[in-house]
Amino acid sequence: MSAIVTSIIAVTGTLLGSLMTFLLQRRSIDRSERFARAERLRGEQIKIYSDFARTILHFRSAQRRAWSERAKDDRNSEAYRTAVDEVLRARATGWTALYQVELITEDVEIRRLANHAMELVKSMNKAETADDVKALTPEVRVAVEDFVRAAGVMVRKV
Repeated sequence: MSAIVTSIIAVTGTLLGSLMTFLLQRRSIDRSERFARAERLRGEQIKIYSDFARTILHFRSAQRRAWSERAKDDRNSEAYRTAVDEVLRARATGWTALYQVELITEDVEIRRLANHAMELVKSMNKAETADDVKALTPEVRVAVEDFVRAAGVMVRKV
């Protein structure tokens, strides 16, 4: 009888030990998976945010070139048509980059800053004078820097 009780206690102890090991391993795996997911998201955010900044700055440069060609008052020139085509491509790329920012973040401030940068660079097309374009150029850069700072803070929190 004593041998049976001892065997039951041993089997019960083994089962409880196995159960505890399983639960601890499961918890460890879950934690590792959450960490890996957070790191993947962080990596994607860094890529998307930096692509957005680069794209907006490229769009700004294209806008400046197109405005410069337009100011020469020869809208039939090859240089003007090339500059306009570049603006159209840069704008499309800019919108794509903005949409990616919208998809990757829930942060309202980052979205606001990204949209503000896009609006500023778009407004360069409506500038009436070279001075207006020159004034908008650093404003776009500052808007991009503000976006990058805010995005950096968020990315470092993860």
